[in-house]
Amino acid sequence: MAEPLLIGVVGQVNAGKSSVHESLLRYRDPQAVSAEPGWTREVRAMDLRVSADGDNRIGQGHGRGEVAARLLDFPGFQRIEALERMVDRTLPKVGAAADTNAEPTARPSEADMERLLQEMRKEGDFRHEELVTEGARRCQVLLLVVDTREAPSSAFESERRLLTRLTGLKPIILLNCTAHQASRVAAWQEALRADTEPALPFDAWHLAWAHELALWRRVLARVAASPAHAAIARAILHDRERHRAEADEAVALQIADLLIDVAAARRPVEHADDRRERLEAARELMERARRREQLCFEATLSRLGFRKGDAVLEALGAGDDAALSDPWSAREIARRMPGLVKGLAAGAAVGTGVGAATGFVVDLATMFTTIGAATALGAKLGAAAGAVAGGAWAIRDKLVELPQLGTKDARLSREAIELLALRQVEMSLGLFGRGHAALDVAPVRAAAGIALGADQRSAVIDIVGGLVQHARPARWSTLNGPVALDASDRVRAVRDTQRRLVAVLGSADGIDESEPPAAP
Repeated sequence: MAEPLLIGVVGQVNAGKSSVHESLLRYRDPQAVSAEPGWTREVRAMDLRVSADGDNRIGQGHGRGEVAARLLDFPGFQRIEALERMVDRTLPKVGAAADTNAEPTARPSEADMERLLQEMRKEGDFRHEELVTEGARRCQVLLLVVDTREAPSSAFESERRLLTRLTGLKPIILLNCTAHQASRVAAWQEALRADTEPALPFDAWHLAWAHELALWRRVLARVAASPAHAAIARAILHDRERHRAEADEAVALQIADLLIDVAAARRPVEHADDRRERLEAARELMERARRREQLCFEATLSRLGFRKGDAVLEALGAGDDAALSDPWSAREIARRMPGLVKGLAAGAAVGTGVGAATGFVVDLATMFTTIGAATALGAKLGAAAGAVAGGAWAIRDKLVELPQLGTKDARLSREAIELLALRQVEMSLGLFGRGHAALDVAPVRAAAGIALGADQRSAVIDIVGGLVQHARPARWSTLNGPVALDASDRVRAVRDTQRRLVAVLGSADGIDESEPPAAP
């Protein structure tokens, strides 16, 4: 492969350049990203590798594969308008620099640039601008990151005019923080409406796959005039498409294996008429399934490069140790399985206190948007606790099929398996769309996971229906004891479920199908 493609990440101080830089690489350096203005004081270079055979990851530090591009994370501009005035005084005029849609003109000569750098050093306080001016001229592509929480300003216009004037490159504009509640993305889109190409949403908290793919297509268009650089950009684009397809396959396989495990799980009950034993069987089976779901989630985290302490985990219902919230909680039932709310509300009436039971029903009906508010109005805390206990009993009754006459085993109900399937698909899609460098959980418009569309939700429920329609042998489930994971019938069932889940994961990508996929 030719010399790596040099891609510079530039922008104002604290615009999120380092977060974008590391999210592109699926890599997080806790020392590199900070909310402190001016944290990046030097140019940071990291390699983006095109995966070799057998290495389906892309990023820095994975060892295998050739270096396709080098991403340069520059310090933020601090005195951009002062620099533009200095450039006007120092460099000769070359073309219509004020027209941001004009084709880039010839950039200044090396002698002119050296004179400008000397002026910057002479005046002082231009250290960041000096590093950008020197380094950006070596790049083939520039990514101009803007923080959409800030209003469009004259400083931004100075940035892109100056970058084009000094480098001869038209920067690709990336709109960061678009999912943040304070985002002014509509104002930015209006300010850039006259541009010949739209700015790309590229949120370091919410790294949507469709936007990432659009970025690499834009990079390819920028370097199309250079066969060597175009070949590199095309290889990166193809590698990203392959990487996502392989990630879909791997994550779908983890979820499929979980669903086979829980669908085939059994818990023997010696005395079906013993209520205490029946309830203990239900509790134990639910706990086994909860631990098995946690293992599936941890495998997905590992496959997608997330680690303990990453901010995204809290938004997805996991704590610092990546432990998921209880899948059998009333909150989870109400959020993902609204069809069970009626049953839960009926169970709440078993608890003491009619007022508390009524309040509990209202909480469920409003999907817990204000947990406990209605309950607090309905009765005293003691009575409310009784209502919640009744609701918990109803949850267990709905999620576990206890032995009836002529049966000996407790098993998870279809509703329970649907709940686990929906949770894992939604959280996986949430992880697919999250950046790796966020320092905290963004106060976003849609915080946890990705809500499935009606068709996707229906497809997941159909998959579960296929699993429970025919009894799955108990020997298929690791929840029942040691299992021959390579047994041909189990492998076929897992692979068939995986194939159907891949279609669900792929349908949620939101990719613009009008653009053809990249050729290898």
